[in-house]
Amino acid sequence: MYLAHLSHPGEKLDYDEKGFPKESSYADESTKSTHALTRVAHWKAERTFKGGQGTDHVSIWKHA
Repeated sequence: MYLAHLSHPGEKLDYDEKGFPKESSYADESTKSTHALTRVAHWKAERTFKGGQGTDHVSIWKHA
């Protein structure tokens, strides 16, 4: 979800039957806007609150 929206901010994306953005609507790198963000790092959080254990992740983004 984050990859789709942050790499194509403000653009209308197509969604599948489960409510997730279809990869075909954001996978094309040539359609990124000048406001797009690119994920430069992503990892699973080692420490987090009980509610997020096993599911929390950390990402670092930069302007493309």
